[in-house]
Amino acid sequence: MSRLTKELRQKSHEAFDRASKTYDCDFSLTAIGRDFRARVQKRLDALFKPGMLVLDIGCGTGDDAIHLAKRGISVIACDFSSGMLTEAEKKIKKAGFSRDVTLRHLRAEELLKLIEELPMGFDGVYSNFGPLNMIENLDGFARLNARLLNPGGKSLHVVMGRKPIFETIYFLLHRRFSRAFSRWRGSALVPMAGKRVPSRFYQPSEIADIFGLYFSIDRIEALGLMLPPPYLSGHFRRRRKFYRKFRWLDKNLSALPLFNTMGDHFIIEMTRERDLVSEVI
Repeated sequence: MSRLTKELRQKSHEAFDRASKTYDCDFSLTAIGRDFRARVQKRLDALFKPGMLVLDIGCGTGDDAIHLAKRGISVIACDFSSGMLTEAEKKIKKAGFSRDVTLRHLRAEELLKLIEELPMGFDGVYSNFGPLNMIENLDGFARLNARLLNPGGKSLHVVMGRKPIFETIYFLLHRRFSRAFSRWRGSALVPMAGKRVPSRFYQPSEIADIFGLYFSIDRIEALGLMLPPPYLSGHFRRRRKFYRKFRWLDKNLSALPLFNTMGDHFIIEMTRERDLVSEVI
């Protein structure tokens, strides 16, 4: 690992540790944050059933793990941020699910350790709100994701998109042309908690190509197609009629072809192919 890579990783860790203190207030408890998470959890509920063992990659403060634990699903929840894990531990303990949710301090690239510890594999794997955008070698992670899953297992990832139409139009109208197309270049340093975190942005077709060797792609849905990204939510807080109308459009257009590629994030669901077992062992 190069010195530059180490420095960037350290800055990312520091940014997420610092952000963990206010993450719920800044995102999870906002109207847009609640709507986004509810839509993702609806898809998690469709894929994962009581009695399953699933892996949460980049668990943050633990909201999704707690949601699944309430439904009788066992969760191993990982994050590279010790600050996020500290907040998650508090919430999980308060909710009474410490036996159902196991927390691990691991980067996504380090999850091979879980294969050695849990040879029976996972019934499902998911990540929410951008962990894949932080991964340096996504091709290698796709292979690791397949190895973590039992054949036929489901995987769901929520990824920050490359061409978010709302953000682009918003900044064009405000004549901030460079900011309008900052994601379109595919990578950027994203401000977070006083740091600049290196991030990569993808189109759904790029994720489908990377994961396609090991998975069949089942469904793609945009998040934030017609709604502002969470960091702009304050500008629209008082415009309730606007929000209700555009939320309806967001929900009803987001899974349609073309529209599902233009969100702030997108949800991509996939199934581990049974006939590729030999390729991923």
